[in-house]
Amino acid sequence: MRIAWAEFQKALYDKIRLDATIAGMITGVGDWLTPKTPLPYIAIREGSLQEWLVKDKDGFQITADIHIFTDNYGSRKAKQISFDQ
Repeated sequence: MRIAWAEFQKALYDKIRLDATIAGMITGVGDWLTPKTPLPYIAIREGSLQEWLVKDKDGFQITADIHIFTDNYGSRKAKQISFDQ
């Protein structure tokens, strides 16, 4: 299970890092950024992974906690950075 999470986390990290629009709005993305990381940045925290099996097919349901840290009061800047633009 740990391998599936690592692969998912890397794919998610790459998707965010390689998106020119999002990359231009943040200073970094990672799983463990330090408090000294300049704002705004995206932190990908470990979520959950559940394996499932249906007849002859198997797979995983993966959820991740994605935190957007900004220096603005309120959520306006975080919403601008989020995937739900």
